[in-house]
Amino acid sequence: MSLMDKELHEQLCKTYLIEAEEHIASINEAILQIASTPSAFTSCLEVIYRCAHSLKGGARIVNLPLIEHICQSAESLLAKLREQNVQPEQSILATLSDVTANLLEILQSEDPASPPLKVKSETMRIRQHLDSLSVNLKTLTPKPDVENARPSLPEPILTKSAKLSVVPQDRASPAITTVHVPISEPPADTKTPYSKKSHHDTVRVAATKLDDLLLQAEEMLSLKLAYREHISEIKALTESINLFRRQLIHKDRFEEEGIKQLDRELLGLIKNTQQIKRHCDEANRQASSLIETLIQDAKSLLMFPFSSIAQGFPQSVRQIAQELNKDIEFQMSGETLELDRRVLQSMKDPLIHLLRNSIDHGVESVETRLANGKNKIATIRLTATYTDNGKAEITLSDDGKGIDFEQIKRLIQEKNLAPAEQIQQMSNQELLPYIFHSGFSSKQEVTHLSGRGIGLAIVQENVEQLGGSISVESETGKGTTFRLILPLTLASFRGIQIKAGQCYFAVPTLNVIRVLRLNNSDVKLVEGRPSFRLDQRIIPIVSLTALLGLPPIKDAEESDFKTLMILGAEHEQIAYEIDEIIGEDDLLLKSLGPQLVRIKNISGATVLGDGSILPILNTRDLIKSAQGQPQTTTLATPSFDNQKESAKKKILIVDDSITSRTLLKNVLESYGYDVKTAVDGISAFNLLQEEYFDLVSSDIEMPHMDGFELTARIRADESLSRLPVVLVTSLESQQDKERGVEVGADAYIVKSSFDQSNLLEIIRKFI
Repeated sequence: MSLMDKELHEQLCKTYLIEAEEHIASINEAILQIASTPSAFTSCLEVIYRCAHSLKGGARIVNLPLIEHICQSAESLLAKLREQNVQPEQSILATLSDVTANLLEILQSEDPASPPLKVKSETMRIRQHLDSLSVNLKTLTPKPDVENARPSLPEPILTKSAKLSVVPQDRASPAITTVHVPISEPPADTKTPYSKKSHHDTVRVAATKLDDLLLQAEEMLSLKLAYREHISEIKALTESINLFRRQLIHKDRFEEEGIKQLDRELLGLIKNTQQIKRHCDEANRQASSLIETLIQDAKSLLMFPFSSIAQGFPQSVRQIAQELNKDIEFQMSGETLELDRRVLQSMKDPLIHLLRNSIDHGVESVETRLANGKNKIATIRLTATYTDNGKAEITLSDDGKGIDFEQIKRLIQEKNLAPAEQIQQMSNQELLPYIFHSGFSSKQEVTHLSGRGIGLAIVQENVEQLGGSISVESETGKGTTFRLILPLTLASFRGIQIKAGQCYFAVPTLNVIRVLRLNNSDVKLVEGRPSFRLDQRIIPIVSLTALLGLPPIKDAEESDFKTLMILGAEHEQIAYEIDEIIGEDDLLLKSLGPQLVRIKNISGATVLGDGSILPILNTRDLIKSAQGQPQTTTLATPSFDNQKESAKKKILIVDDSITSRTLLKNVLESYGYDVKTAVDGISAFNLLQEEYFDLVSSDIEMPHMDGFELTARIRADESLSRLPVVLVTSLESQQDKERGVEVGADAYIVKSSFDQSNLLEIIRKFI
């Protein structure tokens, strides 16, 4: 290994140690969360799974095989837990705790690549136990009722700096051991265990930058004195006005000389006011310049070159290519592009996932490339550039085989992600978003590199959490390109202030493709929804006021134009009708606090100069909410209430749980549907013989007759064979989904990921 490679490897190892501690802390938090709150099983398991996946990928880059292999074994066990929806027993939680303790021992040893023999032996023992648990997982009991289940906590994990405190409990229940790990300690009210914090979160800053910041801060002192003087001037002016009022009150009548005297005093007050205004304007200009410069310089402290995370990519590509016996030329440009350190750190794992996908999925073997008339050496390009509108664009492309769209169609159908008829009508571009679904993989076998279908889901999630977007282009036989659009900084952003109905909102400029005014005569009905043509494409129009459920402006005058804001990606654009565009400005993003962790269509808020709070719209949610809505803009259509009354569809809800029945009934009735319920399949089928329904929504696990049998009997009955049936169930295994398709269900919704908007969207498609 050359001196340069050795220095690079040492730097990568230091970075990995910090990241590994964060991932291990997140796993520990998730384990404790499962033990204390069984209802959080699904979300916590996803956290553990993704952290193990990232730990494995990073270990491969820095050549730590012990960590890579134990994470691979843990990942296999976690994958089976996810697939079978099995609540982990105490032994599994304890083993996962052993895994994190062992990982810490490896990382804290003098040489993590070659830890002491005792640690190696422990690693092998844990790996064998993980593999044994994975093989024998089918003997475990299914996930119990989370409301009544409360498994005991696993053995505590103690690091060198951990503090152990035992909380005494009632004699009827065992004592609970609480572990405080200072590496990443979540707030008490945090609902999700996934939080990346570390006391090692430090950066190196040039001393000259700090000197510049200090000088600018000192210049603020002159502004402080200036504003203090202006306040004194305003106080003196206020006293003069009050004196003038008192003189005016005590004069019953004015002689000519008195009027002239008052006029002279008024002129003096006006001059004083104008002078104060000039002083304040000058101070405001000075303050604006200083504050803007100070903010930019403060941001520059966190701006790092793209090379700070990409310097290890060539080595990683070379290593994986050698392992897979592929010849690859890796080209990288834009290393000097500077982004917020937090953006870079959040994108490191996603970019590693994309690189592995390109090598493993995209690039063909040497023999295949030669047989297809290609150069035996494949090319992968990673480019980072600035866009014209002040964003960062990262593209990763390869000249491999491209995406097999027929295979994508088969996988979509196997996973019941869309109706079979709709899948066959989809264009290649409409199929591409499905590759980002969790668990969606084109690989038939699972390897340590890929095959679990989680990498692209992580990429999309991280990009969207940063307020960015990701798109993919692929041509069979020629290659694939992933394009990531990201903000340069996170603290503040450019935002467009808009008015919808009687409310005001902000939309990140990064996510807005275009704003425009459109003549009403240019709006046409396309497939039942208002649309217009722009740049050789048909773009649907959705009323933002109606979408958000806001009251419209009363007595609003009819206009010949519509004000539209276009959101989405290059191949998925929707125009939102708004009432007014206020302007564009720099805004500061604020979270809504732990009480409002997740609000649909809202990502946060900002405080304006007058102290008012402006909600910030979540553009990704808006796009999801708008899909499947036939008419949500004013185009000579009846009102929303009238539409609900005039087109009341009848739906039958079948579920043995009164809670689920009540929830679904209330949701659907609030959207104008006529809903009836049944407690099992027999009652539902009898009801279908007596009354007409437009759709059936059924659970699967029910007494007397389950959802599968009910669906099969509906399909066998000639009078009911065309009745849409939607299965809403907690069964999420692939076998159950396949059986649902076999018996004739039109859609399959898993309760663990239930979202009322998904159900409503499916219902709208069928009735």
